[in-house]
Amino acid sequence: MIQFHFRTMKAKGNPVLVFDQQLTLHSVWEDRTDVITGSEIHCQVEAQHIGEMVTVKGTLKARPTLRCARCLSDFEHNMNVNVMELFFEPSDVMQIEEDENIHAIRDDLVVLDPYFAENVSIAIPNVPLCSNQCKGLCPECGVNRNETECTCTSERLNPKFAALAKLLQSDSTH
Repeated sequence: MIQFHFRTMKAKGNPVLVFDQQLTLHSVWEDRTDVITGSEIHCQVEAQHIGEMVTVKGTLKARPTLRCARCLSDFEHNMNVNVMELFFEPSDVMQIEEDENIHAIRDDLVVLDPYFAENVSIAIPNVPLCSNQCKGLCPECGVNRNETECTCTSERLNPKFAALAKLLQSDSTH
């Protein structure tokens, strides 16, 4: 768990806390059919008190095993997620509208794990591909075209023109 005390940082002036550790956040990977195996998340972040806010920035790295959306092969995906979160304590003097990266805190203890889990979860590709050049599966025979060439025809005929195609075939046989 990565955490810091907001008021303690504020009282000490302008300290910087450096975090370099592994996190196991199962919530990032569960309920995802394209994630075969999750991984630990390596967090290299620092928290710094500036003015009335604490800025948390750095990099989150993970290496989950995903399933390719085209060929259905499993592959390891390197993730390097830049993270930037801002925390403030609301007061009469300081009113800031919250957004996805600016958070009003209610308690002194700020636990960063949920924010990191959200950043990594958002960074998982919607359509994971083993490579941009992935040829996928043959729709006719089902072979992985990255591993084997098949002899199936890839010609697709629009069903609206099926009758016309039959006429053209009968004309060529006469």
